[in-house]
Amino acid sequence: MKYNYAFLALSLILVLALLGCPEIPIGPQPPGPGPSPGSGDYYESQYFRIKTPAGWTVQENIQENEIVRFLNIADSTIIAISVFPAPTAFHPSFDSFSQASQESVTAEGLFTVTETRNSKLAGNTALELLLETSQTPKTKSRSFLTIRNNNIYTVEYAAFESNYDLYMPIFEETAGSMEIPTALSDYTHAVFKIKYPQGWTVEEWPAASVTDFYDYFGQAGFQIFVEEVEANTNLDSYAANAIGLLSLGENTEVQEPTDYNIAGQPAKKVVYIVSDPEDEEFKGNEIYVISNNKAYIITYATYTSNYAFYETIFSQMLGSMQLIAGEIPTPEGDCYSQYQRTSDICDSLSSSDLRDNCYEDYAELNQNPFFCDQITEETKKQNCYTNVGNPANLPPCENPIDPGQYQEFIDQCSSEPEGSQRDSCLVDLAKTKNLTALCSFLKVISKDDCLLGVATGNNDANTCKQIFQRGQRNSCLYTIGMAKNDLEACKAIEEADTSAIEKRDSCLNNAAVATSNATACSFMSASIKDGTYIRDDCYWDVFQKTSNMQLCEKLIDTERKTECLNSTVVTNEDIDDCKALPTDQNIDACLKNIAITQENYLICAEITDSNSRGSCYNELTSFFDSNSNDTLCKLIVRAEDKSNCYKKLADATLNEEYCNKLSVTKDRSECISSLGIEKSDPSVCEKILKTQTVPWDDCFEAIALATDDADLCTRIQSVVRMFSCVGDLAVELKSLGICDVFPDRYVLSYSSYALDHLCYKYYSIETDDNLICDRIPAGDVHDACVDQNVSFR
Repeated sequence: MKYNYAFLALSLILVLALLGCPEIPIGPQPPGPGPSPGSGDYYESQYFRIKTPAGWTVQENIQENEIVRFLNIADSTIIAISVFPAPTAFHPSFDSFSQASQESVTAEGLFTVTETRNSKLAGNTALELLLETSQTPKTKSRSFLTIRNNNIYTVEYAAFESNYDLYMPIFEETAGSMEIPTALSDYTHAVFKIKYPQGWTVEEWPAASVTDFYDYFGQAGFQIFVEEVEANTNLDSYAANAIGLLSLGENTEVQEPTDYNIAGQPAKKVVYIVSDPEDEEFKGNEIYVISNNKAYIITYATYTSNYAFYETIFSQMLGSMQLIAGEIPTPEGDCYSQYQRTSDICDSLSSSDLRDNCYEDYAELNQNPFFCDQITEETKKQNCYTNVGNPANLPPCENPIDPGQYQEFIDQCSSEPEGSQRDSCLVDLAKTKNLTALCSFLKVISKDDCLLGVATGNNDANTCKQIFQRGQRNSCLYTIGMAKNDLEACKAIEEADTSAIEKRDSCLNNAAVATSNATACSFMSASIKDGTYIRDDCYWDVFQKTSNMQLCEKLIDTERKTECLNSTVVTNEDIDDCKALPTDQNIDACLKNIAITQENYLICAEITDSNSRGSCYNELTSFFDSNSNDTLCKLIVRAEDKSNCYKKLADATLNEEYCNKLSVTKDRSECISSLGIEKSDPSVCEKILKTQTVPWDDCFEAIALATDDADLCTRIQSVVRMFSCVGDLAVELKSLGICDVFPDRYVLSYSSYALDHLCYKYYSIETDDNLICDRIPAGDVHDACVDQNVSFR
C-alpha cells in the first residue's frame, strides 16, 4: 500500500521556528558548561513517559500536537516530543511510511534528508531521519517517528551545527528512556473475547472462522482460527496434525512443542522460524487449545528483529483471552462469495516466495482453495490444489441455491444455445429482475461480471460486495458510490493499492461535497495532490457550502486553516458567532468585519487588541457624510489617525472647524485651503495663517481662477503666482484691462519693470497679437514683446 503522510512533517518543520523563539538566542552561542547527565526525573503525559535532561527548561503545549519541549537556552538546543492522531484507516507499511515522510519534509524546502534508518523508539519499530538546513547558521536535526495506539509519535532533536554533536548523548539518553504504554481495545467473538492494541487492523473471515489482528507498520500479526471438533478430541493428536501442516512451509524450521495454558485450559505451543534469502527472518508461535468441542489455533508472528518488542504485546493479548461456550457463526448469503477473499496480510509481504507460502498456509489452515488461486508460482499452486482441492470442486454450500426457485427464469433461456448466448440471457434477466442468484447458474460468463451488471444496473452496493475479484469489486463500489453519493459504498472500497486508495478518496470526497456531510472526509487518506492535502480539500469544499467554522479546525495545513477561519470571519453576521471563534485574533477580525459591514463604531469597542480596534475605527471614517459628527474621531487614540479622521470629517461635512483639530499647522492650513476651494468661498481662505504661504496662495488662486475674479489674484502673497494668476485670467477672459489690477507695491519686489507692462507682453505672446506691444512704452520690455521673448521680464 502507498500512502502520503505530509502531516507527519509538520512537527519537523517547526524545528526552525523553535530555534527562533524569543527565549532562545538567535545564532550559535559560545559553548555553555557542556552536557549534563539526565536528571533521573521523568516527564509524564497521557501518551508517554520520558526522562527530562538535567537543567533544561520544560515547556508544554507550545505548538498544536506538540506535547512538550526541553530547551537548553544557553546553547540554542531543543528536544521536542509531538503526538499526532493517526488518520482513519491508517495502516502503512514501514517502507511507505518512510518514503512519504521524507517526501513531506523535503517538500517544504526547509530541510534536506541526509540519512534515513530503520530504528527503534520505546522498543517499537521507528523511522529515524537525519536532517539539515542550508540556511545560515546551519541547523541539524535528528528525529524518530513511530506509530502506536492510533497515534504518530515524533521525538526531535535540533541544534545549530556548532552544538549538534555536543548534546547528541543527551538526546540519545532522553529518546532511549521513552516509554509508551500499550492501549488495548476489546474484541468480542461468538466463542472468545480478547484485548488487542489500538490501531491494529482487525479482519474477520466468517467462512473460514478466522480473525486476524495485524500491525502493518511493524509487520506483526495475531490470528485466531476456530473450528468444531468431535467430543473427546485429543489435544496432542490435534496439535501434532496442525504442526505437521506448519512444517510443510518452505524454509520453515519448527521447534519441539511445549505445554502451555490458555484461559485456564491446557494447550500446546510451538515456535517456528521462517528464513528466506530475499527477506528478513520471521519468528512465530502457534498455540493449540480445545474447549467446548471447539479447537482454537492461535498464531502470532513478526520479524525476528522486532520479536522482543512484540512479545510483550502478544503476552498481553494471550493473557486477556477468554473462551466462550457458543456457536461458531454461519456466514450469511452465498457461501462461495465468503470463501472468495484474499489476505491483506499475505499481500503485504515483500517477498514473492513468502507471499506464496503465506497463501498456501492460509489455504491449508482454512481448507479454502481460493487462497491457492493467489499463488504465483505454478508448481506451488498445483500442490496447493492437490492438498486442499480446486475451487471448482468445492462441496455444496450448507444452504445452496435451489435451482427450483429460479426454474422459470432458467427455462426462459433454455432455448438459447449452450454457452455465451444462454449465459447472456441469464445475465440480462439477472439485471432486469435484480436477481443475483441467477449469476450462480452461468457456465461461461464470469459470475463477477454478472454481479457487476446487476449491481450497477440497480445501483445496489450490497451486490458489489458479493464480487470476488477485488479490483472489480472496488470499481463496482466506486461507480455506485459516485452515482448515489453513497458514503457506505465508498467506505467499502478496499485500499489494495494506490489506484484503489485514489478511487476511495475520490468517492468519499464526492459524497461529502454532494451531501454537505463532512463525516465522509474523515475516512479519506492523508494523501497529497497538487501540493495540498486531499482531505483538507474535502473539508474545504464542504465548508464552502455550509460555512460551518468547526470544519476549519479539522484542516491539517495551518495556512489553509487560517484562510478558512478568515472566510468564516467574513461571512459571520452575529457578534455571538464571532465570540465563538477559536482565537482572539479571529474574534477581533470577525467583530471588525461586522462593525464595518453595519457601519457601527460601537462594535469596534468590543475588539480586545488595541491596534485592531484602532484599525476598525479608521476604516469606519470612510463612511463619513454631510451629517456626521466628531464622536468617532474622539475615540481614536493615535494622533496621526485622529488627524486623518478630522481631515476626512472636514471633507465630508465641508466644515473648516474640523480642520483646526489637526495636530500639524501645515495640515490644518491645507485642510482649510481644500475646503475653501471646494466651497469657492474666499472668506474660508482668510482663516489660513498667513505664515502658511502655500495653502493661502493655493486657496485664493484656485478660487480666483474658478470665479474669474482677478481681485482675488492680488490676495496671493507669492508675486510669481499672483502674476501667473492675473495673466492667465487676462488671457482666458480676453481682457487686457485685467493686467491693470496689480498693486504698485509688487513692482520692485518682483521686477524692475512694471507688472502691467509685463502682463501685456505675456498677453501678446499667449494670444499671438503683436499690436498689444504698442501699449508698452519703448524700452526692453517693448522690444522683448515684439521679439516674442518669453524669458525676458
